[in-house]
Amino acid sequence: MRVLIFGAGSIGQLYGHILAQSGATVDVYVRPKYAADAESGYRLYERRKGFRDPLLFKPDQVLTTCDEVAEEDYDVVVFCISSTALRGNWLDEFAPAVGDTPVVSLTPGMEDEAILLEHFAEEQLGRGMITAISYPAPLPSEGDVEPGTAYWLPPMAPALFEGPDEVVKPLASALTKGGMKSKV
Repeated sequence: MRVLIFGAGSIGQLYGHILAQSGATVDVYVRPKYAADAESGYRLYERRKGFRDPLLFKPDQVLTTCDEVAEEDYDVVVFCISSTALRGNWLDEFAPAVGDTPVVSLTPGMEDEAILLEHFAEEQLGRGMITAISYPAPLPSEGDVEPGTAYWLPPMAPALFEGPDEVVKPLASALTKGGMKSKV
């Protein structure tokens, strides 16, 4: 599976890491000012293990322009951005670069689906609900550790997805294979 993670904040880093663990090729799309950090890779801490033995998620490729996206062929694009970041005219340029590639949105806003349907066909669009906890670490109470992303996958709360089976099932299967229980 070849995946483009759009946005590499705490959630994008976590989903990218889990998908890489499943054997997927994972690229990230970030603003140019974040490219160097993405190319260096991201330190992740599985919170139930504390802050020992950090994991490293290093994207296979870091993209910063729609022209770069248009040159690639992905099985799915996963939006890991906030609802407010979804607004703006950038989708006018990004959507044609993606073409008919399946798109799964993890954005939580009530109006987000309507915004996405202005740019993508309903049959290529899936939605997911983030059930993991992921945040920039360390918090002040967590001591002196190297900055990274801490996460916790609640044991009885699978990541939930809905949409056309051909869009969401492959992603849910890959996430489950990588260690994040997922359900369509």
